Amino acid sequence: MSSNSFRNSWQAYCIPLSEWNSNSPVPKPGKALPKDIFIARNEKGKWFSYRNSLVKELNSIQPLEPFYTDSYMSQNAKCFARESAELGIVGHKRVKCEKENYAECCAYGNETGRKIALQFLIDYDVPSLRHRNDCLTHVYIKVSLGYEEAHPRYGSTLVMVLD
Repeated sequence: MSSNSFRNSWQAYCIPLSEWNSNSPVPKPGKALPKDIFIARNEKGKWFSYRNSLVKELNSIQPLEPFYTDSYMSQNAKCFARESAELGIVGHKRVKCEKENYAECCAYGNETGRKIALQFLIDYDVPSLRHRNDCLTHVYIKVSLGYEEAHPRYGSTLVMVLD
């Protein structure tokens, strides 16, 4: 399912997410979230508070317009994904690639688009919920992605830019 489908109908995308509560067992692999999130974080209660806030927010918003792609933005995202992989960059500090006035989200080490999307939306341990807000705001209508499978620390990196 594409990110545009998620923006229009999140319930169809992650129904198991809305069924979980703080008493639920760790979800089995293949559900909406990877099992390893609990192993890596080992803070089930805190994670559930982020998950609950996402469900609450998704239930309160109207469907969003679809994203559109932009070739220049795509080149920019791909440049920074490549740079991050080559230099082992974690975060948003660019060395060689030009910084444009885009919102930017970076993810590392995830194998699937679904895991990356859920990482941005749950925004675990990010008090500002900046990645979630960037994904769910009506302000941005264009999105482009850059992906590289050669990050020295995490194995892969994805850069998403929004305008």
